[in-house]
Amino acid sequence: MPAVKTQVQCPNCQFPVVADIQQLIDVGLEPGIKQVFLGGMLNIIQYPSCKQASMLSTPLVYQD
Repeated sequence: MPAVKTQVQCPNCQFPVVADIQQLIDVGLEPGIKQVFLGGMLNIIQYPSCKQASMLSTPLVYQD
């Protein structure tokens, strides 16, 4: 499933950013996504205004 675009605000500087959020992971369709998920690198955004990075909290469906 393609990423969903959503607007979020930086928790540090409050700058609004449109981010791509993964809410459905299907390892059968995208095998490489499993390592991204297990490595804690899914739904991470780096805010361009202050360079802070954070993980976005969102419901997630994982299918392996």
